[in-house]
Amino acid sequence: MNLRHEPNQLIYYMVFVTRYKRNIFEDREAAELVKQSLRNTQENGIMKAEIEEIGSCYISLKCIGDPSKSPNQIVSYLKRKCYQAMLEKMPHLNSLWARDVIISTSPICNKIINEFLQTLKRRG
Repeated sequence: MNLRHEPNQLIYYMVFVTRYKRNIFEDREAAELVKQSLRNTQENGIMKAEIEEIGSCYISLKCIGDPSKSPNQIVSYLKRKCYQAMLEKMPHLNSLWARDVIISTSPICNKIINEFLQTLKRRG
């Protein structure tokens, strides 16, 4: 599936933060589970999600998808897939993601995302 050359595709830059900023992704197994679940969305032909960075309590990614899907639908789908993959291996997690998500459709707005990520890194 090569979404980059199709004329009607949108690119979303997203940051998902774990609930209460828990350091879940310091565990390599958890990080690999999330990476695999995001790869599966690409294999299913739904969208292409590229992980740009995984911190201890957040995931920064670029998602290329169909403009018929709203950003809310895309976020909901990606969060659900990641959570389901994590829940099988780590049932002690009763919730994974915080409600707030940063979404941008323009690389120019990435300055806001980068500032947010720097704030997360400083706070630990």
